[in-house]
Amino acid sequence: MLKANPEAIVEGVNADAETWAFTHPAVDIVSTSYGFPGSPPIPFHLQDSYTGVVELGKQHFGAADNSPAASPPDGTSGPWWSIGIAGYHEDTSECREALSGSLPDYVGDFTQDLPYCHDCESGTRSVSGTSFATPRSAGTFSAVLLEARRATGHTGGIATEPRGGGMPLMVERKRASGLAGGGLTNWDLRCALEEGAYYPTTAEYDPLQKIEEDLTAVPINDVAPWAQAGWGAITPDPEHGVVGETLAHTGIAQFGPPTRFKSELTCAFMTLNIEARHAYWDTVRRRQRELRHHLRPVRVLLTPVPPESLERLGERRPNRSTGAALLQAVDRLGDAALPRLLGLGSVDLQHVP
Repeated sequence: MLKANPEAIVEGVNADAETWAFTHPAVDIVSTSYGFPGSPPIPFHLQDSYTGVVELGKQHFGAADNSPAASPPDGTSGPWWSIGIAGYHEDTSECREALSGSLPDYVGDFTQDLPYCHDCESGTRSVSGTSFATPRSAGTFSAVLLEARRATGHTGGIATEPRGGGMPLMVERKRASGLAGGGLTNWDLRCALEEGAYYPTTAEYDPLQKIEEDLTAVPINDVAPWAQAGWGAITPDPEHGVVGETLAHTGIAQFGPPTRFKSELTCAFMTLNIEARHAYWDTVRRRQRELRHHLRPVRVLLTPVPPESLERLGERRPNRSTGAALLQAVDRLGDAALPRLLGLGSVDLQHVP
């Protein structure tokens, strides 16, 4: 991240600290690089990522899998409110890494020289993976955010209660800057990045640059680059102009008019991508809410019964006056399955006040 934006402030967290990262007002951007290998459609996303992005106005960059697995059902890179990052090889073969998630939002630099080792105090080595492409992409976005804030006089973190109300603002206008309205939301900046990202071309493809590192790389198709790279590549390299073009698309006057725009085909394809993710993850969230509602804390009261009475438990239905949905789930395993499996007696479930 710091290679993309040396002015960024980085706080390292692990899975147990997700709630802190997604809810603390000092955090603008969260980058995560872990998840289930193979991106199976497991109906769970990172804890509090929805809260952080949709409700608190942050930005979340999530690493796609290090395989060709589809990114949309991935719990880290798939949710529509997250920005999914796959890999491409920047400054070497300039092409797509085949062993990184399919159908991402963007691609980032897959192989980098970093001070990455367990038992050294100096030097760097070459490392690869979406775990490195993702924080670099987040760092590039942080450079955009910082420049936009400087240009508009914004200080501090996200304005969760902006003047005049409305959605949280990552950039709140504090002085004349050409911005219409009160500032820029995370969605405004995400739209600007979509236009500002660039597509590596087939002409840039150089398979001989680093053969040993880019064995699984393929050139990006000029006709349909969106199919491989989503909205495009994110990089801080001034040569590719991602930061400058993104800032131009914010509408802040000092950055001038943009010169890079995505095609109608790109927009149509990526709209289908996001609609599919909406359909999947909105269903997941609805079911999670229903599960949390039905599985409120319960007190389990076990009443011992003689062993000979266990046979009759199959003929009894548990008390449905409380915890109905939970008991329905138990019923699917067999009526009164829980006490029978435990061999302890009858069960009464009562909601804890």
